[in-house]
Amino acid sequence: MKSANRVTQIIGAALEIAHKSGLHSVTCKSVAKKLDMTHGNVLYHVGTADRLRDMTARRAIAERDRIVLANLITTMHPVAAEIPSELRREILSALT
Repeated sequence: MKSANRVTQIIGAALEIAHKSGLHSVTCKSVAKKLDMTHGNVLYHVGTADRLRDMTARRAIAERDRIVLANLITTMHPVAAEIPSELRREILSALT
């Protein structure tokens, strides 16, 4: 059984990577390295690299991580459509 705690830990590490280097830098390998675990173990818990990035993007929305959210908006990531409109306006205003 996949541990919810482990998934939370993986997404937390992925969010740290995204915050520092952008969502494109979030890979199963980069998260595995950060957590000192195997690439396969990360995949076991999250399924795919795309799912890992989507989960990370959604965590960024939940935590209102404006740096990662700005990255989602500017790269037109599909999950950016889920950013609440008020928060989106605030981020876009800060970018201009």
